[in-house]
Amino acid sequence: MRVLLVEDEHALAKGVIAGLEREGFVVNWVDTGRLAEASIAADAPDIMILDLGLPDTDGLKLLSRIRADKHR
Repeated sequence: MRVLLVEDEHALAKGVIAGLEREGFVVNWVDTGRLAEASIAADAPDIMILDLGLPDTDGLKLLSRIRADKHR
């Protein structure tokens, strides 16, 4: 299963990645909303773990945009 981790705190992200990969997940990590949108457009993940407090956008607003784009 492919996971997109959207987290701007690098130490936390590295810990989450280590745990997920240990369980067999393939993790793509980005640290901004802009990069998350680009990553989803290029290759949609099976699941996304989303930080709500990103440096360039609010995580809930990002989620709303992603959901709206999926219905187009």
